[in-house]
Amino acid sequence: MSHSSFEPGRHSSAKLPLRSITEWAIRHPVWALLIAIAFGAAGVAYSGMSLGFKTKRADLIDPSADYHRRWLNYTDSFGDQSDMVVVVEGENPEDIKQVIDDLGWHLEQDTEHFSQVLYRTDAKAPALRAKGLQFLNTEELHQIDRWLDELSRVLKGQWGLFNISSIFMGLRHQIERADPGTSDEPSPAMEPLFYQAQLFAKSLDNFAAKKSVFVSPWQSMSAIGADLPEPDRQELHLMNAAGTMGFLKVRAVVEENDFAGASASIQRLRDVLETVRGSYPDAKIGLTGIPVLEFDEMQQSQQAMLWASGISFGGVAIFLIIGFRGVRHPLMALAMLLVAMSWSLGAATGIIGHLNILSVSFFAILIGLGIDFAIHYLARYLELRHAGEDLQSALVDTATSVGPGIVTAGITTSLAFYCAAFTDFLGVAELGIIAGTGILLCVVAAFIMLPALVMLGDQHTEPRQLPIPFQGRALKRLISRHPVLVVAVTLAMTGYVGVYGLNVKYDYNLLNLQAENLESVEVQSRVFEQSDGSLLFAVSVADSPERALELKEKFLKLDGVKRVVELASQLPKTPSEDTSLLVQAINVRLANLPPRNSSIAQLAGKTYEVEPDKVGIRVEELWEQLQKFPSPLAQAATKSLDTFLNRFDELTAEEQVKLVAAYEDRMTADLLSQLYEIRDASAVEPVTIEDFPETVRSRMVSDKGKWLLQIYPAYEIWDHEPLERFVQEVRKVDPNVTGTPLQNYEAAQQIATSYERVAIYALITVFIVLLIDFHSIKDGLLALLPPLAGGALMMGVLGLLGVDLNPANLIVLPLVIGIGVDDGVHVVHDFRQQTANYRMSASTTNAIVLTSLTSMIGFGSMMVASHRGLYSLGLVLVVGVGACLFVSLVMLPALLTLFSREAPKSHPWRFTDEGRAMPRERGARFQEQEEALPQPDSTVDFTTMDNPNPLS
Repeated sequence: MSHSSFEPGRHSSAKLPLRSITEWAIRHPVWALLIAIAFGAAGVAYSGMSLGFKTKRADLIDPSADYHRRWLNYTDSFGDQSDMVVVVEGENPEDIKQVIDDLGWHLEQDTEHFSQVLYRTDAKAPALRAKGLQFLNTEELHQIDRWLDELSRVLKGQWGLFNISSIFMGLRHQIERADPGTSDEPSPAMEPLFYQAQLFAKSLDNFAAKKSVFVSPWQSMSAIGADLPEPDRQELHLMNAAGTMGFLKVRAVVEENDFAGASASIQRLRDVLETVRGSYPDAKIGLTGIPVLEFDEMQQSQQAMLWASGISFGGVAIFLIIGFRGVRHPLMALAMLLVAMSWSLGAATGIIGHLNILSVSFFAILIGLGIDFAIHYLARYLELRHAGEDLQSALVDTATSVGPGIVTAGITTSLAFYCAAFTDFLGVAELGIIAGTGILLCVVAAFIMLPALVMLGDQHTEPRQLPIPFQGRALKRLISRHPVLVVAVTLAMTGYVGVYGLNVKYDYNLLNLQAENLESVEVQSRVFEQSDGSLLFAVSVADSPERALELKEKFLKLDGVKRVVELASQLPKTPSEDTSLLVQAINVRLANLPPRNSSIAQLAGKTYEVEPDKVGIRVEELWEQLQKFPSPLAQAATKSLDTFLNRFDELTAEEQVKLVAAYEDRMTADLLSQLYEIRDASAVEPVTIEDFPETVRSRMVSDKGKWLLQIYPAYEIWDHEPLERFVQEVRKVDPNVTGTPLQNYEAAQQIATSYERVAIYALITVFIVLLIDFHSIKDGLLALLPPLAGGALMMGVLGLLGVDLNPANLIVLPLVIGIGVDDGVHVVHDFRQQTANYRMSASTTNAIVLTSLTSMIGFGSMMVASHRGLYSLGLVLVVGVGACLFVSLVMLPALLTLFSREAPKSHPWRFTDEGRAMPRERGARFQEQEEALPQPDSTVDFTTMDNPNPLS
């Protein structure tokens, strides 16, 4: 092969500008380097001041997408933050509550990092308790009113009537009046009286047995609290049904445009959890929630990419040193790469302005791909120097011979990435633009920096002192002698292995991207197993509470829905206009209650007198009357009354007085307590949403009057099939439903479609560029053989290994196209520069081997990551690059060897850049002399060779 020679009429339009750039860099090497380094420093400084980092999966989605607009409308009303969830596990519910209360107190004090701390629903809504009667229906209010009628004389101050004798006598008279006396069966109207008698009988008997035990006899007389909103009847912690798991929900305080996002709050929360764990060693405290899962994923990916970048850079350096059998030229290549990456960082800041969880991988991409241009450049330069070229001529001829191939490879690879800009998935589009621009900048850096670096580094170096790269003679000899066999074997192997690619599936489950044994993932799984379901839920937004209740009813009918959480059902079910007058009447009747701690003696005054004999008589009269009725309640009452009378008869007169007085005091206190409870709940102002606790209200009702429904699935929905089923079901009820599950579903669908489109667009675009470059359909298709056959081989190997594609490693599609086309372009350019039977040149062989190995070490470095998504990305890319290397180094050269044997020798002459004629025989002679070049581990004195310059 001759340096910089090509077929007639095949002059590349890139040669003249490449020659001009190279000659300028040779004449002004210091200025070239200073300018390149200055721009690199400016790019780093600019990115340090202006480059942002988006940590949320939602940042990867095009805001104009219909499903994402629904999400943005939801976050506009309710905020874009999800809850961080603290999960406390234990065997004793009271111990769990104590831990949660302690944690809640700590978080409520730290308003700098936390807001909307929700761990119990208790006395934080006094307005609701003040309006408690409005949660009862009219019948329940009438029941209270009738009970107050029965107590009317007492409420008017006649507390002397409020004693055991009077109450039991009153009950007996009521039963007599209600008894029709015409049937053995009592009237249904008598059952409430039997129930009340049973309550009093049991209460009195228990108190006689043990004075510390008092059971209220008034429970049936007060309906207050029966239908109060659950959060306000008592202090209720957020617990699972079994009482083994308690929850605390809290939101991070995040400043607008804060680079760190919720990371500071998450880290602070983990510090608080660690402190509390020290006080409760038996409690198991974990942290999960969507913000935590996203933070852990981002932190893992950042750390992994940092390590991977360092490992890949070091690994690439080692491979270059081994491949070039020296240190100086690999350092030149790495210096060029560093400057190009600095330019790329500045360009990313200027064009996009931020990185995301996908585009952060562009560093590894540039290390894996950007170094390729330097390798091809230096490999050809060293080959020309060993062939006898002087320093300046070798640099110029390198630029004009291998340069067009580098430019074409750079353009096709960058276009493969730029095609991502036409996809709907914003994260992929941004990665494509940043990586595509970085590839082009690596090409520019190669033609500016490498001539200058080589000029300064090799100006005092003789050709014999330069390293002799890998030649690959044995492989080339096999291909040249047995091309048919090589083609047959490689095609058969590719077809056989490629069939296993049908076993490769797309894994939608985002949890499978996380590191194994990650706390937030494990806690999330336990929450689903031991509580009311997943932490993931869909959300539906209603314009009114009535519409919210209507939607809830429809959602609950779905098989895939376990529960629906909303606030509309917590409002009074009876309109305030129907209850206001009754509530007001009750409020008036209870306006003048005596003090809560009043005793019966204080209330009754001089009229009060304890009469044990009369108590015994009245109890026995009621006992005799209840014996007549077969009702279970009546019989239970008679049994308790009989036991009480036996106990009472055994007491002395003094003990009887004390017992009756103590019981009547407890009975009076209990009655007053219930009366006060009713009065304290009798505010007449209508219930409004503002009466609910802010931590609940802000989550469920927006400032714009939108009512939120949280729809929880009946099964785990991280995997694609159950997620798709859940999404389809809830959309039947509300087409505008949104939420994290739907975002995950749509994003996973979109990212898969986007990468597929990128691959198709890239293949079409690359083929068009190849046609422009080669002016030959056949040569263009041959250049596409490495990505196409290599891609099929890669998928087959992945199928054999049981490795699936996922949202993290799907980037392999455009990458394999770019890497494979890069190899194919250089091989076809090498083929087109020869007129004899084709044999891959030493520089091309060396360059492809080195570029592939450096790419494999660059991408393979990601396999050190504990993040399973990045690990799979590294693994898939190593397999893909290796497959493209096999096709480029074995299958494609064998095919080209066959084509060169069969092609007619229509052009007896080829030309150098200067137009000098060179017979075809000279090209064949070069191939022969190439084999005579020294082995990589030998030293040669070129002055002793018969023809030290094979090109002369």
